Amino acid sequence: MIRRVLLTAAGLFTAVCVACAPAPVTPLHPPLMPPQLACAYDNIGMLPAEFANPKTPYFTPVASGTPRANIVTDVRQAVALAPPFFQDRLCHLDGIFITPRGGESWGVRNPETGKKYVALSEDLWSTDLWPGGAPPDLATYEKRVIQRLINWDGPNYTPPSNDPAMTVLDVLAHEYGHVLFYDTFVSPPKTTPQFNNPHLFCGGEFYKLAWQQDTLPRSAITWRNYTDDNAGLHLGDDIQIHEIEAALPTPAGKGNLLGWFYSESGPPGQRNGHGRWASLFAGFTPDHDFVETFKLFVLMKSHRPLTTLDLTIPTSAGNRHYNIPASCSARSALKSKLTCFQKMFCANSEANACNSNCS
Repeated sequence: MIRRVLLTAAGLFTAVCVACAPAPVTPLHPPLMPPQLACAYDNIGMLPAEFANPKTPYFTPVASGTPRANIVTDVRQAVALAPPFFQDRLCHLDGIFITPRGGESWGVRNPETGKKYVALSEDLWSTDLWPGGAPPDLATYEKRVIQRLINWDGPNYTPPSNDPAMTVLDVLAHEYGHVLFYDTFVSPPKTTPQFNNPHLFCGGEFYKLAWQQDTLPRSAITWRNYTDDNAGLHLGDDIQIHEIEAALPTPAGKGNLLGWFYSESGPPGQRNGHGRWASLFAGFTPDHDFVETFKLFVLMKSHRPLTTLDLTIPTSAGNRHYNIPASCSARSALKSKLTCFQKMFCANSEANACNSNCS
């Protein structure tokens, strides 16, 4: 019911990235998973072009073949890296697919059948885009996300590792997050999301931490485009996404606004992000806030927990560094959001949501 373009077209990637040599990949030794009679990731299908760029949620994907062996291997390694609660959720999808080159990645809950699907773009394994045809490291991938969102290549992540499984897990978690959003807030299907219903999620408090309540969508969200940004306003002491988009692509323009957006706190009277956000993407729409916070939660609870992802932003005052996983506990609003997922998915619901403890 909602989709996300995971990778930009080939022309949007810089030659520098395409030409760089891949670092050695650390072999992944997946943990043993409990046997399943049939899981969605046991039979990953390749979709024909008609499912590459869907525009509505009212469809049932039908595979036309099998993806290349390395793609299947990478997806299964990503599943093995996932925390148990997410392995279970992926297992019970009605299908996991790969869309052909130039296609999008998406997560869908068909509102008529209730079936749930996730698809990843074959561009993630493109030899034209990534050296060797393997998924890029997480830092490179997330940098491309920011570049596409605001059309500026200033921000840069420091790679935490060169494990392609973490990047694929990142994409899987985002796309599944869209499915989870509908399962959590949209019942019955085709209705307006019940963002603050105290009986649905986290006592109705999740969205009060960052959004002006009277600006939340008041009609059904049938389809979400990648760069939608008109579906709600942040709290008045925060930076708004439309301000970042409209600013010049310079350190004094987008750079300063991004720095304030990512800040844990700032001088009295200065607008800033107040440690509310899991990522820039989270600030674009209320549903992406839920999706990206869930994604961060999955990565931090994985079998190889994400503990650092350093972002450098050039500003008028010089480079500024922001590391959301490493500073999670100091970001009180974000920690509260993550705690909502801790209580939903973890046996140890009272554990620190900012570390790897879940069971």
